Amino acid sequence: MLDPVDGVRFSGARIVAFAGIGRPEKFFAALRGLGASLVAERAFADHHPFEPGEMVALRSAALAESAGLVTTAKDWVRLPPGERDDIAVLDIELRWRDESAIAALLAPLLERIGDGGRAARA
Repeated sequence: MLDPVDGVRFSGARIVAFAGIGRPEKFFAALRGLGASLVAERAFADHHPFEPGEMVALRSAALAESAGLVTTAKDWVRLPPGERDDIAVLDIELRWRDESAIAALLAPLLERIGDGGRAARA
């Protein structure tokens, strides 16, 4: 399960959200679920290289709506360093519903590593 980190800071905030990920609608829904007011959503293709003109348009939209800009951590690191200022990031973390499932999932791999890989070669 993916959980927002410190998402409460977006509650009640007016936001222009943008994302260049596989399923941007999940990102937008997560922000709405945190109580953010999305005044604009801009979805880009996965791994999108952000152009200066796009950043100008996003900043203009945010200014016109008295809103902040928010993106994903994956997108934020792909922004040119000079474009990162004043753009918030919704960080997420992976949480297992059943922590014992991690051990069950990794046990066969750890077993092979523990025997020096002999089981894999047999």
